[in-house]
Amino acid sequence: MVRHTACIGLGSNLGSSTHILQAAWSALQETPSVETRRLSSPYRSRPLGMDSPHWFINAVGLMGTSLDPLALLQVLQALEVQFGRRRDPLVPGYQDRSLDLDLLLYDDL
Repeated sequence: MVRHTACIGLGSNLGSSTHILQAAWSALQETPSVETRRLSSPYRSRPLGMDSPHWFINAVGLMGTSLDPLALLQVLQALEVQFGRRRDPLVPGYQDRSLDLDLLLYDDL
C-alpha cells in the first residue's frame, strides 16, 4: 500500500547518461513498495562543485512508496551500485558518476 510521496533527483555524467537514467527509472518501476508516477524530461547541466569535463544529464521523478525514508534511500543507493556507481573514499569532494539518485522530498520533509 502506497502511503508516502517522494521525489528523487536522477543524474549521470558518465557513459550513456540518458539511457542510464531511463534504465534506472525502469528498475524503480520493478521495485516492490515503489510506484513510479512521473519522470521529467532530461536536461543537461554543468558540473557544480567539481572539476570535470563531463556535463550531467538530470531528471526528477515523482513516486509513491510504502517504504520509510531510510529504506527508500537504501534502495536508491543499491541501484546506484547496480549501475556502476563507485565512491572513492580517498578522493575528496564530488566525483564523476554513472548514476546518482538523490532523495529530494519525502512527504513534507
